[in-house]
Amino acid sequence: MGSHLKISVAMCTYNGEKYVEDQIRSILAQTREVDEIVVGDDGSSDGTVREAEGALRKSRAAWRVIRNEKNLGYRKNFENVIRHTTGDVVFLCDQDDVWLPEKVETMMAAMESDPSCLMAFSDAYVTDAKLQIQRGSQWDAACYTENRPRFPDMMDLLLSGYYVTGACACIRRDLFERCSDFSEIWIHDGWLAVHAALYGTLTPVPEKLLYYRQHGDNQIGARADSSPLAWAQNKWEVLRGGADKQLALHRDSRDRWKEFYALHRDEMPLRRKRQIARAVRVHADLCRLPRLPRAARLRMIAKYWTDGSYLAYYRRGRGCMLADLLFLLQEGG
Repeated sequence: MGSHLKISVAMCTYNGEKYVEDQIRSILAQTREVDEIVVGDDGSSDGTVREAEGALRKSRAAWRVIRNEKNLGYRKNFENVIRHTTGDVVFLCDQDDVWLPEKVETMMAAMESDPSCLMAFSDAYVTDAKLQIQRGSQWDAACYTENRPRFPDMMDLLLSGYYVTGACACIRRDLFERCSDFSEIWIHDGWLAVHAALYGTLTPVPEKLLYYRQHGDNQIGARADSSPLAWAQNKWEVLRGGADKQLALHRDSRDRWKEFYALHRDEMPLRRKRQIARAVRVHADLCRLPRLPRAARLRMIAKYWTDGSYLAYYRRGRGCMLADLLFLLQEGG
């Protein structure tokens, strides 16, 4: 039965004429062929559609290009493209990466070996614009390698942040049908991942199965360098941005999980409900930091560091705690 699963690719494009042919050629060179490729172009003003259609004409798979009448943004563009696919398993695809030949075969082995697997995601090589491999992998950049051993299950891990990159993932159609109205405040791959963990299994595939190209114009992505120098530069950017960036992080985390809790509280076991409700309270408390007197700010930061909340609910828990100390430098009571 597993060998008969129909495989679709849902690819989103926007002003990607420089790279889109490379991406499509890598899909067509897979050791296990896909059955369908659907491209959703979000109003490109360059030659993206021309390049995509030229490459797709060499495909033995069914294909189509959807040209959005207005720009939908990456979330809704992915939602729309997935909706137009017909496969049992759908691979999410960016316009500027390059798949290794065994990507589809390896990912499908994970899906077919476990009927409860609703979403699988692999590691990837992080590269520059010329596909030169950089230090560290996608899992390293996302802190997955560092953080995964600390969490009992995948939902526990996801409570601390985004780890699943759509370009590295495939989903079962059943998953999409259960959460097809993508949230406006979740990144699309994070939205799919939390629902996979809620309704079934979210499966990590440790192989690096694509070149995840970072070229400066990515809508979202990883740092192409995870060296100590790059880490220091990132922290300097946080310091330069000041407390406003930290407050935005706390608000985003609070709002995402508050929405998820409201939508699914009746479907979750008691342990999960309590866990997510606590995460929302922690995020909401940390949103209050700027309004508290300095002594109260310090007490709150110390409390949530001591009880493990920073490490439980933030992907870079130590850095988040240190960045929150910036609030102590603000004027206050």
